[in-house]
Amino acid sequence: METERLRTAQMQAERMLETRERSNRTKIKGLEETVATLKDQLSTEMKKRQLYISRSARTGDEIRDIRSILDSSLSNVTRDQSLDPLIMETETRKLDESLEFRGSYRSQPRRRTSPNRTPMKYSDRLTSTPAMRRTQSPIALRKKLLK
Repeated sequence: METERLRTAQMQAERMLETRERSNRTKIKGLEETVATLKDQLSTEMKKRQLYISRSARTGDEIRDIRSILDSSLSNVTRDQSLDPLIMETETRKLDESLEFRGSYRSQPRRRTSPNRTPMKYSDRLTSTPAMRRTQSPIALRKKLLK
């Protein structure tokens, strides 16, 4: 009788141990799947950030190039006191070409203007202050900005 009770207790303990082991294996499998998913997400996020960094660096280089072109153009225009129309036309063409070159490899399309805004004329795009440009010469404007 005593041996029978011990056997029953031992079998019950073994079944309980097997149940715990199955439960633990299931938990481990679930955790391993979670780790794999998190690794994939981390890898994707790292790729996105690296792409963002490289795009930002490229954009910074483009901005530096444009500033250099603009500085050179402004210095050419302001050097001549008489503002020879031929120099102005040449510098305007250079700026147009640089803007066309920069726009040729944009990755995203330009945003449309809102319906209540009208597109700017070419002459207004040359400066951020079109009203001042009409009333003052570029040399006077540059002197005012340098003060």
